[in-house]
This record gives sequence, C-alpha cells and structure tokens, in this order.
Amino acid sequence: MRLTSWLASLRRSRRPARRNARSSQPTGPRLPSQVEHLEDRTLLSVTTLLIDGQLSVVSDAGEAVAIGADTLGNVQVSVDGVIDPSAGTIPASSVESMVVVGGDLGNVLDLSAVAATDYDYTDIDGNPVTIEVIGGNGDDAITGAVDLGVTVLGGDGDDTIVLTASDNFVDAGDGNDLVTGGTGQDTLAGGDGNDSIDAGVGDDVVTGGDGFDTIIGGEGDDDLNAGDGADSVDGSEGNDSLNGESGNDTLIGGLGDDTIRGGDQSDEIYGDLSDPLSFSDGNDVVQGQGQNDTIVGGGGVDNLHGGAGNDHISSAFPIPEADTPPAPQPPPVIPPSVGFGDAVDSGGGTDSGTSHDMTNGPGDASLLITVDGGGTFGTASGVGGDAGAEYDPVGPAPDPSTTTFESEIYFRDNTSGPLARGTR
Repeated sequence: MRLTSWLASLRRSRRPARRNARSSQPTGPRLPSQVEHLEDRTLLSVTTLLIDGQLSVVSDAGEAVAIGADTLGNVQVSVDGVIDPSAGTIPASSVESMVVVGGDLGNVLDLSAVAATDYDYTDIDGNPVTIEVIGGNGDDAITGAVDLGVTVLGGDGDDTIVLTASDNFVDAGDGNDLVTGGTGQDTLAGGDGNDSIDAGVGDDVVTGGDGFDTIIGGEGDDDLNAGDGADSVDGSEGNDSLNGESGNDTLIGGLGDDTIRGGDQSDEIYGDLSDPLSFSDGNDVVQGQGQNDTIVGGGGVDNLHGGAGNDHISSAFPIPEADTPPAPQPPPVIPPSVGFGDAVDSGGGTDSGTSHDMTNGPGDASLLITVDGGGTFGTASGVGGDAGAEYDPVGPAPDPSTTTFESEIYFRDNTSGPLARGTR
C-alpha cells in the first residue's frame, strides 16, 4: 500500500511540469506563418545596389531578371515576375554605369526596357550610360537595351543574345550560340562552338571562332571572319569583306562590291549570289588562296584569283546582241572597259572555270567558251605561252593543258583546236 501511494504521489507531482512544458512550446497556427516568412526571404535571390553611380544587379542562381524603370523614373528590377524591393528608390537618371551578373545556371536577363529617356546620364564627353551583362556558364537568354550600347559576355553554354540598337560588343563564349546584332556598328564574336550570327543593320565586325558557324552580314559594310571550321558566310547587302580562314567554307559576297578570301582549305566562293546564273551587281575581288576552290563571280566586273590548288573559276556577263558574223570575220568582243567582264588569275594547280580576261598562273589550262541557252562556240587547248597573254591562261610548255575555262562571250564560231598566242 505504501508503494502504490508513493507512485501515485509521484505521478501527481509530474503532471503540472508536463503541462507547463507543453504550454511553453509554439502553438500550431504560428508554424505556417514562420515557414511562409522564410520562403519570402529566399524567393528573391538577386541583389540590387547603387554605389558611386554604378548600379549592380547580381543573381546567385538561374533567374529571370528584367530591368527598366517605373512610371516615376526610378530603377525597377523584377525577378521571375516579382518586383525586387531591395532596389529601394533609385532614380534611373542617377545611374552612370550598370553591371548585370547572372548565376551559373541558365539566366534570362532582359534589358529591353532600359531606355535613354530614363537612364539619361552622360559624362563630360557626352558618353551615355555604360552597360555590361555577364551571363555566367548556363544557357542564357540575353536581350540588350532599347537604345543604349551593351557589352555582353555570354560565358559558357548555348546562349541566345539579341541586340536592338546602338553600338554593341558581344563575346558569346563557348557553346552553340545564337547572336542577333542591332542597328548600330556591332562587334560580335561567337567563340568556340557552332554559332549562328546575324550582324543586322550597320557596319559590323564579326568573328565566328572555332566550330561550324553560320554568319550573315546583313545591311552595311561588314567585316566577316569565319574562323576555324567549315563555315557558311553571307555578306548580304553592302560592300563587305569576307575571310574564310581555316576550314572548307562557303562564302557568298551578296550585293555590293565585296572582297572575299577563301582561306587555307577547299572553299566554295560566290561573288554575288549562290546561283551563278543570277546576274547581280557588284564589282568583287575574290581570292581563293590554297587548296581546291570553287569560285563564281556572278555579275559585275570581278577580279577572281584561284590561288594554289585545283580550282574551278566561273564568271559571266550578258551580251546585249550577239549575231554570228560570216566567216572568216571574227565577231565583236565586248571589252571589260564598257562595264562587263571579269579578270581572272588561275593560280597554280589543275583548274577549270568560266571567264573573260584571263592571266595564267603556274598551272595548266585549256579554254572552253559557251553561251547561255545556245551551243558551244569553240574549244581551244593551250599549248604553252607567255604569262598574261589574252585568252592564253596556260602554264609553261611542254606541260599539257588541264585547266578549263568557260566564258559566255563569242570566241570563234564552229571551230576548235590549238589556240595560237594572241588569237581572238
């Protein structure tokens, strides 16, 4: 009995302590409030600061960050569609420079609402706000400012970079990048990887880098450099300079007076359009350089240089009227001085092609002359001759003639055989 009474007394003495311990713990309804508060703090992983005129927007993860200005002209930063309260009240006009840094994951960095009407600072030399965007090492999507120049460092990853206006600089970094230039004078570098670059409007400088790149110059007088790899380069409109560099490249000058250099490998080079039968204007200078090139001059007065290697060189010009005169009188030949015809240097190697005024290189050649829509007017085989002899682009005797040229002009009607030096 005494043992039972002692246990009962012990239980009664412990019950108040247990009730007091339970009452000191948080009640159930408070826990969700605390968890929700922590989620609010971790939702926005972007820091916005203004120090000595420099606005810094830094993300520590892959976020969708948009920068602009509110209706009062203050800086506005949104993260994943939520306005970042850490920016506080910063007048956009007080921003002298801007740096936007993305995290290592894929970022969406949108500056399309950054306009000079809000960010209207200029230094003593009249230069506007400087803007730099650093994408990080993920697959980033970056959009430039609406009317201010931007420097973009894409970093590693397959980035998509779209520029709008002004003069921009882009280093897309490693990866298969898609870059679209703006309306200003842009400098665009694709870096390593298979890049696609459209320079847009303006006099732009483009470098593809290593990889299989596609480059379009767009409007303007562009300097387009393919880099290493089998690249495709189209100058489009304007007086462009195309450089194939290393790799088996396809180079198209497009409209305008272009200068094209094929590079060290076997290239396909077109002075105007990829269709050699389309007579487009443009007085082009084409240098095939080394290896086996295909060169098509198209319309205009072109200078085509095959360089070393076994090249195919083609050019054409329209003949307004071409009636076959009675033999033995030779038909008239329209000289290049009236605005038609190309000058061709076959270079070394075993070459073939179509042309008008030709000078020989160290290779061998024969001449084939044809007319669009008609038959072959004549074939002449070189027998060795002087360098630079008109219609005599052959190497030194006794090498056989293996270079073939085709030309859409009259040479001699229904005749064939060895070509005497200086014969027309």
